[in-house]
Amino acid sequence: MTKKFDGKFWRTLWRQRALVFMMLPGLVLSAMFGLLPRVGFILCFKSFKYSEGIFGSPWTGLANYQFLIADKVTMWRLMRNTMAYWALFNVTGTIVCLFMALMLNECRRRYFVRISHTIMLIPSYIGYICVTSIVYAFLAPNGLVNTMITYFGGNTISFYESGQYWPLIYTIIYNWKGTGTGCILYTALMAGIDQEMYEAADIDGANKIQQTFHITFPSMYTAITLIWIMGVASIMTSNTGLHYLVNKNSALLANWTQTIDAYTMAGLMGENSLVGNYGVQGAISFFQGSIGTVLTFITNGIVRKIEPANALY
Repeated sequence: MTKKFDGKFWRTLWRQRALVFMMLPGLVLSAMFGLLPRVGFILCFKSFKYSEGIFGSPWTGLANYQFLIADKVTMWRLMRNTMAYWALFNVTGTIVCLFMALMLNECRRRYFVRISHTIMLIPSYIGYICVTSIVYAFLAPNGLVNTMITYFGGNTISFYESGQYWPLIYTIIYNWKGTGTGCILYTALMAGIDQEMYEAADIDGANKIQQTFHITFPSMYTAITLIWIMGVASIMTSNTGLHYLVNKNSALLANWTQTIDAYTMAGLMGENSLVGNYGVQGAISFFQGSIGTVLTFITNGIVRKIEPANALY
């Protein structure tokens, strides 16, 4: 046995074989859905043809990347919307989740906290197909919102033709679906704070607001920073279900709502110039991942310069 597992690493691995076997299903799934699809990366440099397959299709070099600079107006609009929504969602999401977590953390009735967490989690399990129908029931010309507006003497609003309302609509939907998981995360972080600090602050006369700003937030600062650093990796991506389905991919709303992922999805559905052009779609995905990776390294480097203890690595 010693000859078979020579070396410190292999001996340790053999001693921990029970844990290794427990990890195997996760490793297999990660390889299947995380590593094997990376083979499709070569599509970024090929002109894909069904008859020849991925490996048999002809190479095109960097021709697929010309889209990123050829249609500058469209690409700038997509990048602007994608990054703007990322910032809007992350800022509002952090604020809303922190606020809800603080409120529930101060509640002394544990059963109410558990019920609240359950209720807030329900929207996260609702698919965007259902969300699209729910939103349409509210925003349709004869929907609930317009019915209330006309009831109070206002004029009907064509939400699916007016893009200026959708940043707010998207923000409400995003926080409605994501507050449950975010609230539980921040509540768990608050539960790990040493309660003796609150007791000492209470003896010193600090009220709840002062305890929040001088104990709770500083204690969570490192975790929130790490969450933001990892979130930067997705700065060039967006939720396809939210940005493609909910607004019914209306061309009238594209200037306000369309992101890179929504545009790529529209190409897969044959609704724009990317129809059937999987090479360009792959190049766009690679571009998104590259920008996210570079910005993650830059953001982590900045954090490491300012506060090394809060850096990701």
